[in-house]
Amino acid sequence: MAGKIPNFNYPTIAEALCEIHFQTEDGGGLSSTGLDALSDVLKSDFPTPKDQELQQFEAVIGSNGVSVKPVGTPTKKRMFKHRTRDHLIQVSQNILTINELNAYPGWKIFEPDIYFSIDAICKVAKISQINRIGLRYINKVPRDPKDAVGSWLKENAYYPNGILKYTHKFASRFEFRHDSEVRAIVSIAEGQDDKGNQPILFDIDCIIESELPMNKNKLSPALDRVHNLSWDVFGNSLTERYKSYLEKGS
Repeated sequence: MAGKIPNFNYPTIAEALCEIHFQTEDGGGLSSTGLDALSDVLKSDFPTPKDQELQQFEAVIGSNGVSVKPVGTPTKKRMFKHRTRDHLIQVSQNILTINELNAYPGWKIFEPDIYFSIDAICKVAKISQINRIGLRYINKVPRDPKDAVGSWLKENAYYPNGILKYTHKFASRFEFRHDSEVRAIVSIAEGQDDKGNQPILFDIDCIIESELPMNKNKLSPALDRVHNLSWDVFGNSLTERYKSYLEKGS
């Protein structure tokens, strides 16, 4: 990607997250013992972890219609909330998720947070490889309810342009393959906040699926690929009005 990714005075990112799928050398994933060891590694900045049970379900079509039943054994996810920042690390058997909540701190902070979390996992488990990295940015674009989507987002190849004419009750999800390893999912929908506002939810999720060693020198180019694609989608979607808001807040 040519050019430098800019920083904005008034970013619209409500949440940024990086989801990493990994394999351990023994194939069993991170155990409960490993989660406890991770809690000890992170305790100075993440002092009060909380556990959540994860259960997979499947839909079953029968004579009485569609029903949902649990599949497999429940697994555990542990959530680590930073003691001073809106920053969260979530870890389950084979998935590490790094979240930046509310005000986005910028890539200069988010990227080191990702590597910090990977290093912490490596201290408690033998990771053989990473299979997938997803980088997702969820924007809440403020608008007057009378504003059409096209007041803020312009035509491009990353979503159906028909969505741009709508002012309410709109939703679009478009998935495309960027190359043999990278794909993206771009979603646009009408949101609702606790103040009754109806922002545009502009959700950009870029994913690389490749067998990557647990080595920063190898991971960094992969992470750059999805980060750069995220910016390409975002940067090519901005109308002049959206650009003005990012720079001036109005």
